[in-house]
Amino acid sequence: MRIAFRTHSGMVTNHNEDFFSVLVDPHLSLVIVADGVGGHHAGEVASRLGVKVVQDFLANRLTRLEEKEVTELLRQAFHEAHQEITRQADSDDKFAGMGTTMVLGLFQSGKLHLAHVGDSRAYLIESRRITSLTQDHSLVASMVQSGMITPEEAKTHHLRNIITQCLGCSEYTGPDIRTIDLTNGDIFLFCSDGLTDMLDDKKIYKIVRRNSRKLANCADKLVAMANKNGGRDNITVVVVNYNKDKS
Repeated sequence: MRIAFRTHSGMVTNHNEDFFSVLVDPHLSLVIVADGVGGHHAGEVASRLGVKVVQDFLANRLTRLEEKEVTELLRQAFHEAHQEITRQADSDDKFAGMGTTMVLGLFQSGKLHLAHVGDSRAYLIESRRITSLTQDHSLVASMVQSGMITPEEAKTHHLRNIITQCLGCSEYTGPDIRTIDLTNGDIFLFCSDGLTDMLDDKKIYKIVRRNSRKLANCADKLVAMANKNGGRDNITVVVVNYNKDKS
């Protein structure tokens, strides 16, 4: 499995509230991308804390589990992170209201287990198409689902950055979790909304496919193009090319 990753503060601020983690060993690989929310750098605290809690919770538990057990374990890990972020926010006024989105990919035994809250995303990029594997927990996503607005209108809607749940938020209800079978050659992208606000799916697909042989170039070009288009937010990308026969 080949992996490349980049994070950048964007063009508006030099402060980065995104945080990510990549863990790889012969038996499993774990990718986490988090995008913090909250003033006075509290978002940075929330994203780092959320990633650490989830990663630590999973580290010693992900061995020889049935698929249904992995699902419950991921749900518990997100709950632990939500509780810890909430506890710290309640104990210190400067962290009040902080929270974080999170998208997680666990590669294990020929399957990808996905869990997410908020509007950080995971994509599958195949030879002829790009498929979003996550559904944003956002106001405009709910409006699209209900038929109030079209997907095209959602891209420029003035409420498009309002999320409906995150770790640490009072509206938190738990992650969406799904499992998919892996195929050699699959390419996955995990990212914060700093990328998807600046690049549509078609542009992301073109950049990834054109640079799929050199994932470091792929990650660099995604971030560079997002910045070229305005870079209004922090940008984090993790690109994974799955191959069960290669490390």
